[in-house]
Amino acid sequence: MPISPTGLAVSIQAAGFRKEPRHGHLTPGLLMAPSYVVVPEPPAGLVDGTTRVEVLVLPLPLGRSRIERIAPTRVTVVKLHDTTMVALDLEFPSRHAPSYQRNGLASGAVRNAVAAHGGRAWAALEAVGVTGSSAHVDITPELLDDSAWWIEQQSDPRYEQDDAEETIFRSKVCPPGVPVCK
Repeated sequence: MPISPTGLAVSIQAAGFRKEPRHGHLTPGLLMAPSYVVVPEPPAGLVDGTTRVEVLVLPLPLGRSRIERIAPTRVTVVKLHDTTMVALDLEFPSRHAPSYQRNGLASGAVRNAVAAHGGRAWAALEAVGVTGSSAHVDITPELLDDSAWWIEQQSDPRYEQDDAEETIFRSKVCPPGVPVCK
């Protein structure tokens, strides 16, 4: 599976799917700053305010660091030609390093790239260097199913992280894809 340059995937989730992230996934997003996410292809309910969402920040590979679920405090709809994008201000900052450069969004280059790419927001962001080509394919049903397992483990008092952000998990339960635990 392709991963983003910094090893993060961001899933924009319908609120209420804490235990079933696969079913809550609406679209991918980009963590542009610790408290700021851009959604290049937002669903209609996010744009018109009828869908309450949460941001699921997934450090890859799973288990390396804590998965975060953060609610937005503000939704800003951005229209560029015939394309709509959404910016989300988050309730609290993510502990993870941003995926891409926010300053690339402020320039007229994005507006021009959206026009040049026929309104395809992901292609436009890639063209101006804001994102890489793999950013919007990180979120798979399998990744979301595996993340549900890790989220459950993170609530277990035996799950710890040391100062180097390495996960120490003291359990007899193996993570998805690991046939035998040490």
